This record gives sequence, C-alpha cells and structure tokens, in this order.
Amino acid sequence: MSVFKGPDGQVYGVTGSGVVRLGAVGARGGSASARTNTDRGAVQKKTDSDIASWGDDNLFPQRRKKLFKANTIIPTTLYKLANILVAGGIAYGRIDREGDQETFIAEHIPEVENFLQRSLIREHYLPETALDWYTWKNIFPMVKTSRNGDKITQLIRQASPNCRWGKMDNSGVIKDLHISSEWEDSETPQLTLPVIDKWNDDRGELEPGNYIYPMNSPYSDTPFYNLAEWDSVFSSGWFDVAQAIPEFKKALMANQMTIKYEIVVATWYWEEKYKDWHTKSEGEQIELMKAELDNFEKVMKGEENAGKSVMTFKKEINGKEEAAWEINPIDDKIQNGVYVEDSQEASSQIFYGMGADPALFGTAPGSKKEGSGSDKNNAYHLHMIFSKPDQDKILEPLNNLVSPHNGWKSEGDKPLRFWFRDYQIARLETVSPSDR
Repeated sequence: MSVFKGPDGQVYGVTGSGVVRLGAVGARGGSASARTNTDRGAVQKKTDSDIASWGDDNLFPQRRKKLFKANTIIPTTLYKLANILVAGGIAYGRIDREGDQETFIAEHIPEVENFLQRSLIREHYLPETALDWYTWKNIFPMVKTSRNGDKITQLIRQASPNCRWGKMDNSGVIKDLHISSEWEDSETPQLTLPVIDKWNDDRGELEPGNYIYPMNSPYSDTPFYNLAEWDSVFSSGWFDVAQAIPEFKKALMANQMTIKYEIVVATWYWEEKYKDWHTKSEGEQIELMKAELDNFEKVMKGEENAGKSVMTFKKEINGKEEAAWEINPIDDKIQNGVYVEDSQEASSQIFYGMGADPALFGTAPGSKKEGSGSDKNNAYHLHMIFSKPDQDKILEPLNNLVSPHNGWKSEGDKPLRFWFRDYQIARLETVSPSDR
C-alpha cells in the first residue's frame, strides 16, 4: 500500500481494494513543496558572517538543482539554450560603422589565439559559462595575470553554485568572492579572491594574481544574486504539478492489475473524527489518513471478509446528503490517459517560462505539433537576435577587461571586439541583401 499527494493537492492511497482519495491536507489547502515565501535566491542573510548568503540557508543553488534535475524538461532545455548560443563559436576583429550599418571584420592575431587556447575558451569557458548564465543568471569569470601583472593570461569560469559574494563595505563595494564546493558541509570557503571594481576607471594596474570580474543581469534589482526569470516555474506552482503527475501515474500503473474501485472520503469526515484536524501538520494528517486506510483495508481484503457489509454514514451538506465514504467502480479514465492534458499544460508552461520556442526546442511531451524546417530556421535566427544581451554578458570580460588590459588592437588601431559568429549570420539573414 502506498500513500502520496496527488497533483490536485489531494492525498491518495493505492491498495489491493482500489484507489482511495483521502482528501486534502495542510492548513486549509496545503502548500507547494518548491515554494517558500522568502526563498528567492536574492536574500542577504542577516548574520555576522562576511558572506552574503545565497538564499535563506546559503544553499539556494544546491537545493534548486536537486529539484529541477529530476524534471524531464528543465535540464535539457538549459543545456540546449547554452549550446545554441555558443555552437557557432566566437570571432574577433573590428566593427566598421557607416551610418546605422555595422560590418563585422574578423581577424586572426597569434597572441589572441594563444590566449583563447590557453584559456580553453571554446572548449570550456563559453559552454560552461553559458549554461551557468541560463541556469542561474549569475556568472563568476576569473582572470589570471602574468607574473608582473601587465598581461591577463587566462580567463576561467568559476562554477556558479560554488560562489558567494562577500558583503558590501561602507562605500557599497563588494571586494571579495568566496568559493567552495562544500557549502552543504561547511560555512568556511575553500578560496577567497579579490573582485575587480569594474566601475572605477582609476583602479590602476592589476597586481599579479587571480581576480573575479563581477557580473550582473542588466535587469537585476538586487545587489548580490540574480534570480533567473524561469525560476517562476517554481513560485507559480507549475513545477509541482509537473512532478506530481508522473508520481501519481506510476502508482496507478504499479497497481493497475488490482485496482477495481475508487473510494472517496469526504473532507468533513476527518474534521468530524478529529476535532483538532486543522491544527495538525500535513505530515500528521497523512499519518492519520494512512492508519484509517489500514483499518479499511483489513475489512475489505481477504477471502474471510467476502460477503461482509461495510457500514458508512451520511451528513447533510448544503441541503444534500453526502456519504463519509463512497465506493465507486473505477472509471477507465483513471487508469488510461489520466492527467495527459494537465501534463502537457504543465510542460508548456515550463517551456514558456524558460523562453524556449517550441519550433526550435520541440513541443511539450505527448504533443504531435511539429514545426517545419523553415519555422525552425526562422526561430533559430530570431533566438540569436533576441539573445544578444546574453551574448554581451558572456563576452563582457573579454571585451571590457581582457582586450583593453592586454592592449589588443584590430587593424587601423581600432578596439578589438569579440562576437558570436551565429549572431552575425542571423543578423544578415534578417535584413535585405541590399542592407547587408
């Protein structure tokens, strides 16, 4: 026998006698497992620690990841978003402007190529940083200088879930980043690095060492940690719905050979039997329901109980008599195709919340809608155009720090700029040939 909470907030028991709908639990309707009132990832914990807590317990990314990695949509969609962005690689050179037209002129500079290779920019930095950006909207690029500090020799990604900002000083500046892969076991960071003040034009030369280049979402209203836009799938409740449905269907399928009846227990039954019902926790309510179900199963199960009667009673509710326990032959809909439409709607809401165009990423599970080749091509080009702010953020350390600090110049002594190749291709595809 198993007892679990269904996608509709009701508690169900699956026994040899049938499916038992035991009723709702919680304080007047219950609560969603993935939602809390303050757990938004941008809350600074009020402690004496030098660390700005990421979430109420400083474990926001660790807890979120445990939740969404069990979902069939979120990890794959994040991976695709990152891969689509960086698949074409990057180029660098100069940008010639004539009127409102821009022309990207790619170049090849041995010193820059050596830097990109030494940093494994194409192999690691770009795909890993893009994945962190789409997952958390918080990225932490680290630069390493030469022994005398005159050149930046490497650009390396620090994994976002491992990073925690230090608190601001009296002038509102964050000076340190604390790094650890063991935040769940220890509040002590394994490494602390200085943060470059990118807003200070008079910061001077970099001393030899490693530094963090601070990043933030252009739409962020928090000083420490951004909250990814798609995190709304948790606060809205759609994630809970998406996860509850397969658990419910799995329980039905595991017992589908023996399920013959649906047994419905009226909500008022529990309030009548347990006068303090609404003061009990959700866990206590479920335990009482389970005990009641055990007693009911003893009456219904076994050959020695064949032919016995089951007595129940009724109560007048709004002028109508309602039975405490109601036993109905099970409808085929319970076992076949249950919650299919709800599952598709939950999937669609998650896709929409993550900004995933169905023509490009595929439709929700169970849906037969497919886009044409031209639809996918157009969706891809539009995605690259609309993701320009994301591209700018990922390339910002190269364009705003590494390139000027290393004195890299393009032909004609113009600033050396980096861009994503596929953005330029998409840009050309969306304008007429005469304007290219």
